Amino acid sequence: MSSNSKNFISRAELLDHLDTLLDCSRIEDYCVNGLQVEGKDRITRVVSGVTAHYSFLKQAAEAEADMIIVHHGLYWKSDPHPHAVTGVQRKRLKVLMDKDINLCAYHLPLDCHPGLGNNAIICRHLGLSDLRPFDVGFIGCPESKVDRTTF
Repeated sequence: MSSNSKNFISRAELLDHLDTLLDCSRIEDYCVNGLQVEGKDRITRVVSGVTAHYSFLKQAAEAEADMIIVHHGLYWKSDPHPHAVTGVQRKRLKVLMDKDINLCAYHLPLDCHPGLGNNAIICRHLGLSDLRPFDVGFIGCPESKVDRTTF
């Protein structure tokens, strides 16, 4: 889809959907979940990844992303200098600002999501059943003897 496409969603609609889907308000996190850097309002291309490191952001910009969704964003509540825009943080923000790209991060809400979360997906791939929430992960039981060669 080109960035000139008529197919788009507004930033507000997409953020509302993500916040509802991941139920962000139910969990206390040390990450700033949701929108971390505001970009353009019309979203036609979304890139997702694990961490907002410089090379990933640069590749997403080259792919003409309007929004980037990551697990590990730029801002953490425990960061002693969350507003310092120097060094690598400056380089990351410059990539986003130059292309007017939104950056969203979802940390623990994604970890504990029963359908989209990496913890639930790992449990299902291990063949665990009777999955139940366990802190910010899941607990389950093997349905049969686990064969390591199948992974």
